[in-house]
Parts: sequence; C-alpha cells; structure tokens
Amino acid sequence: MTAAPQPTLHGDGFVLRPMVSSDAPALYAAGQGDDLGHYTSLPRPFTLGAAEELIAAAEAGWHAGTAARFAIIVEDSGEPELVGTASLLHLFPERADAEVGYWLAESARGRGLARRAVALLCAWALGPFGLRRLHLLVDLDNAGSHAVARSCGFLPLGEVPWQHPTDRSKDAVCLAYERLTSRQSAVVERYR
Repeated sequence: MTAAPQPTLHGDGFVLRPMVSSDAPALYAAGQGDDLGHYTSLPRPFTLGAAEELIAAAEAGWHAGTAARFAIIVEDSGEPELVGTASLLHLFPERADAEVGYWLAESARGRGLARRAVALLCAWALGPFGLRRLHLLVDLDNAGSHAVARSCGFLPLGEVPWQHPTDRSKDAVCLAYERLTSRQSAVVERYR
C-alpha cells in the first residue's frame, strides 16, 4: 500500500499534501491554538521541535504503512499557507481500517475547511487507497468536530474513554464515529 510516494490530494482552494521538513515553522505556527492540546494528541507546549518530530513521524508512518498524514494547504489567498493537518492514523492495512484525525489553526476555522479536507481525505481513503472502514473519536464537548464527522458521513457508535498519549490529565470521554464504504454500509443496513 505504501510503496508508492504519498499523493497530493486536490480540493477546492486547498490541497492535502505530504508534510516536508521545511513545513516545520508553519506547522509550529498553525499548532498554537489553546484548544489543540485538549482535543488532539499534539504535545503542549507545541514547540518547533515538536513540529519537526511530527513531520518525521509522518514520513516514517507512511513508509511503515501505519499512517498517512497530510498538511492542509490553503491556496485561495495567493501564497499557499499551511493551516493544519488531516490524517489517517492507526492505519491497519490488513483490516483496511484507519482512524481519521484532523485539526486547523484558529485562523482557518469557520469556513468549512475542516469538513472539506476530511471529506477529501475520506474519499481517497475509501476509494483509491482501498480502505473499507474509517473511524474517529470526538470529545463530547467539541461541537465543531461533531459537525465535521456527521457532515462527512460518519455515524455515531457510542461513548468510549480516550487516553491522551502523553498527558493523562487530558484523558476524556469521546463519541466514537464510523464510516464504511458504501457497499459495506448497504450490507450493515440489511441486518439492522
């Protein structure tokens, strides 16, 4: 699945492209939102070094077949600007399954960009990339991400505990969502 280079995905006014080492300063700047440490696994403080580590992990994850992390680059305002990430995390090719994760800089929110980026990522993941199931976890109080999940075709499954990978004080109860390929969804509907 990952022998080929990671693709660039083209949306309306933005692209999802692999992160590169020169993105570190822009990734660092985009990752300064106060709520990102609460709602994501980004470390706090999110330093330039942490941005560099995230980029290195993205490249390693792609080559290992365990992740597909993309920079969200807005192109509609002249100079391209990195404003967040959209990713397939905890990728299990043998099960054709992955967790979707995403975040935006505060300045890029409120324009439908997260919804469009996640929709593009899901279309690629469930189409050319060959996955059959996507899932995501959203903190119960993160209304914006609940809206993104639902508008991108994810269905709620129920509440589950989530453990922050580095800071247990940020553990939370989340709502789990799932999205299947259209063929799988039709089979599941027959048995409901």
